[in-house]
Amino acid sequence: RGAPGEARPPFAISNGGRYTAAPNLPNPVMFPAELREPGAIRRVVQSGSGLYVATERGLYTGTNPEDMALDADLARMPDYRPSIADVSVVDAGSNRPAHLFVAGAGGLYEWNNERHWQRILPRDGVRSWAVIDVRAVDVNAEGRRWFASPQGVGIPGGEKYLYNGRDGMPYNDFTCIVALGNG
Repeated sequence: RGAPGEARPPFAISNGGRYTAAPNLPNPVMFPAELREPGAIRRVVQSGSGLYVATERGLYTGTNPEDMALDADLARMPDYRPSIADVSVVDAGSNRPAHLFVAGAGGLYEWNNERHWQRILPRDGVRSWAVIDVRAVDVNAEGRRWFASPQGVGIPGGEKYLYNGRDGMPYNDFTCIVALGNG
């Protein structure tokens, strides 16, 4: 995952916390001990010189794997729960992405151009949700973000925000998502 339309080398995570094929970083590289536990890392995303690691303990950030730390600003958000399932970026080519999206047990969060975290709360006309247990987030080629949760599949900022069984979806409880093309 990288900027819309930008090819990024894939990360390969193993039980030893090693990853490969990341540009400008030693190969292999070791993450901190708490991230080398089997199953600790759920997703790794690189943006510019920044690394973002989704884990059960929260979102780890840093510019190199040996110095990763929990994102304290995200942890201070109201209703935040540390279990992070996924992370996706819209890259601005700097050390911190233009937008960073985090899916987790407490909901859907965005680090935006104002340089602060905000919780994204879906609203569609008179219907609104405080989505929790968000399991996946992705950004398509046009920069539109999508998320998957037990409440349905959503597109923040769109004309229609949340699609679920009432909208003809076969079920609501989605566990992953890939945003392709102009969808």
